[in-house]
Amino acid sequence: MRRISAVVDLLDSHAGSHLKPGVPADDALLELLGHMAIRDDVFDEAEIDLLAGVLPGWNATALHAWLGRVASSTLDFQRIATALATDDQRWTALRWVGRMALADGHLDEEELVLLEELASTLELPGDAVRRVLGEERGRTATVSPEEIETALTLVTWDAVDFAQGDVESRDLRRVRPPNTTPVWRVGVDGAEVLGLYCEGLVARFLEGPAWISWDALVGTSRGAGLESSVRLHTDDGRIWSLVDARMGGLTRVVDRLRGPQPTASGAMPVIERIPTPVPDDTSSDGIDDGDEDTPTVTGPSRIGTTPTYADDED
Repeated sequence: MRRISAVVDLLDSHAGSHLKPGVPADDALLELLGHMAIRDDVFDEAEIDLLAGVLPGWNATALHAWLGRVASSTLDFQRIATALATDDQRWTALRWVGRMALADGHLDEEELVLLEELASTLELPGDAVRRVLGEERGRTATVSPEEIETALTLVTWDAVDFAQGDVESRDLRRVRPPNTTPVWRVGVDGAEVLGLYCEGLVARFLEGPAWISWDALVGTSRGAGLESSVRLHTDDGRIWSLVDARMGGLTRVVDRLRGPQPTASGAMPVIERIPTPVPDDTSSDGIDDGDEDTPTVTGPSRIGTTPTYADDED
């Protein structure tokens, strides 16, 4: 019964939910976003849109009233640090606040001071602010197929199957936008799990099939225990979870696509270089089994083999 209760709690707390006032870590993040939004004394429309995304159902009047309360309060960094207990929470918070700081297109000196004080209090590496701002400034709506293939090559995967092209599963096709450029599809145990595109990714999450564009991603994290999952944080305040430890490489792929340097050890997985295979033959379905530009995985599966995917029925 205890295990069943834990599963129910997991589904309830992370089912594609928005930030939840009353949860200490979420309260801390909302407070940080509010203080950053008013840091330069100008409440920009882009900042309003970002806050409205993470606080759905709040109209402009409610948002301004809440910001008024935030403005009259003092930001207690030590209390924030206590609420953000894990490395993942701390990196995610810094990335969120960095996105808010640059939402209006420029970085004010007071905003930079807040970011640096936050990173210091959270005991993040000395170059954490530089990394986060670099990621945010380099954020684009699309990435190239070569960038995706390079990111896949630099990640160690465990028993995961890869094939080039568009997803085949009906449920994933239904949520994938039209006119997107497919690069790779990924499967586990013969079942298609996600597809990687120049414009984003589509996956069968714990919360259901969903499309996430690259520029909507704020960061990634990992759970523990029953929450041993890949979790993608999007700029509408939602969390999307892949509950299979074998998909852990996805956090490293996203990290690689977001910036050339992985985040500090302990906060994000360290990318490990895997040798490129020597070209061999071509499979009957036309997908190269060992093209020199084809990423490779450790273990029994490797990119370039085509698994038999389970096609979900309606």
